Amino acid sequence: MGYLHGFTLCKQRIIAFLAQRPFYCYRALSNPQNLYISIVKHIAKITISTRGGSSFPFTLPVFKKPFTLDFAKPVVIIAGDNGCGKSTLLEAIAYKLNLPTIGSTSTLTDSTFDPSRELFDHVNIYWRNKTHNGMFFRAEDYIGFVRSIQMLKSGLGNELKEMEEYLRGQGLVLVQGLLKGQVNELESRYNGNLEEKSHGEGFLQILSSRIHGNGVYVLDEPEASLSPMKQLSMISLLMQSASNTDAQFIIATHSPVLMGIPNSTIYYLNENGIEEMAYEDTEHYQIYKSFLDNRERFLRYL
Repeated sequence: MGYLHGFTLCKQRIIAFLAQRPFYCYRALSNPQNLYISIVKHIAKITISTRGGSSFPFTLPVFKKPFTLDFAKPVVIIAGDNGCGKSTLLEAIAYKLNLPTIGSTSTLTDSTFDPSRELFDHVNIYWRNKTHNGMFFRAEDYIGFVRSIQMLKSGLGNELKEMEEYLRGQGLVLVQGLLKGQVNELESRYNGNLEEKSHGEGFLQILSSRIHGNGVYVLDEPEASLSPMKQLSMISLLMQSASNTDAQFIIATHSPVLMGIPNSTIYYLNENGIEEMAYEDTEHYQIYKSFLDNRERFLRYL
């Protein structure tokens, strides 16, 4: 019964979002019309000058001919099937922008960026107002980030134990205050202990603490651990940042909920390359809507 109730509740929420997307998104803002007068102040466009090749990533359809991503709106969505090159494209853009990651390794040393480095000379950024602010967030980096926080806190704890062996009196009190203050600052920044939060709660806390506006934020499948309701919370965060600050977002996603954020441009990757596409024309929207409209009939043909 619990599973069926959970499925029914999830289904109702997604159907409601697909049917009434503007209502859900407008309700997230106290002054939603601000989103529609946002001026994109950072990247104007990105051109990719690849013409195919015999080795990865040039063998991917998206890189077989040059294309342009226009940034007329503050949110750009990159969508498509698995293996189409969404993550490779985002990593190439993040590498070109030299964005910091939340993971324990840098884009300069992380071996998973090797294919993206091959694209470096083919990625051209055209700016309205250049900025070095921003962040690159990959779902798989979350665990590495939590572990790095654990190691940092453990290191601070070890330092405190060492100081307690050598210091006494006021000197010890000062060191204790300093080291404990650093631990408290970490927990305060992420609203508590990240190790004690679910993945979804931790994802949202990291994003809300790192998105400060006035920057370019590249997010690769941030919905990975988010429930439908948490995805709506994330839409609220993105809309407020795009509306009230100079934040600009490039997001790769499989989620028809995140794809539905207003005032965004959707680029869809397929066997023909890449094309701009309306929300309701995406395969993700159509499959989810068909499934939720009539689950039994849909499953009959699998």
